[in-house]
Amino acid sequence: MSAKRLASSLWHLREAEIEEELSTLKHELIADRLTANDMERKLTGYLALLEDEFRSSAGQELPVPRGVEKNAQQFEAFVTQMYAAMGSIRGIRNWGYGKVIQAAIAYLDKHYGDSELTLTKLAYDLQVKPANFSHMFKSELGVPFSQYLIRLRMDKAAEQLSGSAKKVYEISASVGFPDYVHFSKMFKRHKGVTPTEYRQKT
Repeated sequence: MSAKRLASSLWHLREAEIEEELSTLKHELIADRLTANDMERKLTGYLALLEDEFRSSAGQELPVPRGVEKNAQQFEAFVTQMYAAMGSIRGIRNWGYGKVIQAAIAYLDKHYGDSELTLTKLAYDLQVKPANFSHMFKSELGVPFSQYLIRLRMDKAAEQLSGSAKKVYEISASVGFPDYVHFSKMFKRHKGVTPTEYRQKT
């Protein structure tokens, strides 16, 4: 269970990933056969770690609306916190272009491996003028389309490097970089180490 991944999923409102992470956490808690007190301590500790990761990735505090208990005493309360936080994030980020941006994020999550994916192509698929979409994307997510896509690809590559036995050049191609040398340079720029070094550390 990765607090860093859940923090990123919350900030980018990736509901499928949030559900996957929460499901993983639930199975871990069940497998551990924790007492009520132990579960409270574990979830409280995890929430603190999640808040730190969210602060690091989003640059602000994890928003938990009033009326939602701060210290999760059970898993259901913790899940309630996550969805309450997600609702607050929508408001914080002025989710005025909601459907278009949500569709764009869903598309990118599914097609990030397409080496020919461009802002123009995605904009036309969403039936939005490219110039308008570019402004909309940066306004809503706080980063340009190209930066978001590269960051997403590097994150997906990092997941594969630490969680699979694929060759590095295979991972490179799977995240939209048919040129392995270019991929390696971009990965080091974003992660601080080469793909091979990253795999060795994880």
